[in-house]
Amino acid sequence: MQLIPVLFPLGALYAAFQYRLLDTDRIITQSVLYSALLLLLMLSYWAVAAGATLFISKNLTETALNPVLIVLAIFVLAAFFTPIRVRLQRIIDTVYFRERRQYQRELETIHARHYQRDQPA
Repeated sequence: MQLIPVLFPLGALYAAFQYRLLDTDRIITQSVLYSALLLLLMLSYWAVAAGATLFISKNLTETALNPVLIVLAIFVLAAFFTPIRVRLQRIIDTVYFRERRQYQRELETIHARHYQRDQPA
């Protein structure tokens, strides 16, 4: 009886992977991307808090919990978040989809050669 509730999710997962109903490549790359961004955001907030501690010369815990510093850090990080996310997305896509990108480049090269050949001089 305890096995029955487990069978449906396992069957659904099997069907999804068997018939490629999920774009697992995209899910994996997005997971890696947002994990890296989360780590980067945590490290950068820590760096901002530690830097502010050096100037204020208070305890790091008190400085990190300061609402003004939190708002300032959010604005600074938000300004740089999108460019960093785009750059990280390109890097991760290059690593994960190297073969697919090479295939796309080859298709574009063939298309360009074919298009140039068919153009009247």
